[in-house]
Amino acid sequence: MKDMEKIMVLLFKVLTIIKVKKMILLFYRLFQNRVCVALSRAKDGLFVIGNFDFLSKNCEMWKEICKSVKEAGAFTNELTVRCQMHQNEQIIQHYNDFDTKCREGGCNIPCNGRLECGHQCIKPCHVEDMDHTKQNCLKSCERKCESEFQHPCTKDCWQVWIFEALLICEMI
Repeated sequence: MKDMEKIMVLLFKVLTIIKVKKMILLFYRLFQNRVCVALSRAKDGLFVIGNFDFLSKNCEMWKEICKSVKEAGAFTNELTVRCQMHQNEQIIQHYNDFDTKCREGGCNIPCNGRLECGHQCIKPCHVEDMDHTKQNCLKSCERKCESEFQHPCTKDCWQVWIFEALLICEMI
């Protein structure tokens, strides 16, 4: 009985792999017209990140696209991106590079912009919320409570700043 169970599990895994591959192929075939639209509208360039070997082997349209791109000498294994703020360039060779080299949409240079509370932004260079109106300051509150003991605040800066709360002592 155990051998039969192993055979069934193995068969299930093989069928699952076949189903996944068929679903991926179906996905590419269903969206061929989307690719054609993207290719026809690309004026300055079109960057496609993916497994071209897999696409070429399983879809005639992608096979033709890859062939044309390679013949034109436009195929590359890297994408150069430029930070809008600092103008420095990063080379992306793997999808993980987006997270390590430009995870906030900028570069890895510290932002150092001013938050509404007056502290410096500690995030790396970023393109979202550049005026820092939506970010929470993660520094510790430097204020002291208003009691005679002057205990230090235990909250983060944004927790005090956003509510403009009176510092009621939590130590008493």
